[in-house]
Amino acid sequence: VYLCMVSNQFGYDTRKTRLVLKSETNSVTSVIVGVGQAAYLDCFPLDPNDNGVWNVTWWNGDTPLPRYSETFSTSKNGSLVIKSADYSLAGLYTCILIGMTGRHVKSYMVTVQELPQIIEDGAHFIIARDGEQLSIACSARGFPPPTYSWTHGSERLANTS
Repeated sequence: VYLCMVSNQFGYDTRKTRLVLKSETNSVTSVIVGVGQAAYLDCFPLDPNDNGVWNVTWWNGDTPLPRYSETFSTSKNGSLVIKSADYSLAGLYTCILIGMTGRHVKSYMVTVQELPQIIEDGAHFIIARDGEQLSIACSARGFPPPTYSWTHGSERLANTS
């Protein structure tokens, strides 16, 4: 605590100042959420010495986020809620909290994942002549992108895309 004292022939005054040094280093926390799930990103725990005088702003990349929308909401404690994640919401989210004890920054890298799902399963029954070349289609979506493997009976086949 620093104490400033001023005086003249008519009297004096004092003021106490508490100095809190915060590091400006900002590590990024990884958050993985599934498509359609909610994500909860906390800001910093509020310092009781702030006496409730603080301001929280959330950013997605270089874009400030609204406190409330169909996609996002900010709770009373400053946490951000992504209501239903999809691929377009993946990216860097940063909380900036400014209070009487200083400026605090916390960042999250949000990754949106999806279970692999076959979206084109092709024909379920194919008739071919012996020795005839054929192609069986199978395509899927998901994140991270799914890998493909084929088996025939109990034999694993070589991948040829």
